[in-house]
Amino acid sequence: MKLDKKKEQILKVLADECERNPRTSLTGLDMKLLGEKVGAYLGIGVMYDVSDLAYSGFVSKRGNRVIITQKGLAYVKPRRPQSKSKSLSPKNWLFLTLIISIIAGLIVAIITGWRPW
Repeated sequence: MKLDKKKEQILKVLADECERNPRTSLTGLDMKLLGEKVGAYLGIGVMYDVSDLAYSGFVSKRGNRVIITQKGLAYVKPRRPQSKSKSLSPKNWLFLTLIISIIAGLIVAIITGWRPW
């Protein structure tokens, strides 16, 4: 589902507010304050967009407060596979070096024909 820019901006403001203040995810954000953050005149024009978002399931309303849902968070911040390369800690380097040296020693022993008996 594709939302218009104003509705996306409302979701982004709500997601940003939840990230800054985790308590907001439980209590919600006042509709007038949300309108001011979005840039609506006197914070009034937001209530129609919030009603559409609530009907679609992106937000929920409790009185005059708006709470973003998990569906709304997933729309704003989709989870993408992380392409970060993982760095090895010193303990992992030591363990990896030990395993490689044991395998290399076994390969050398097999090639040279060394027999322990």
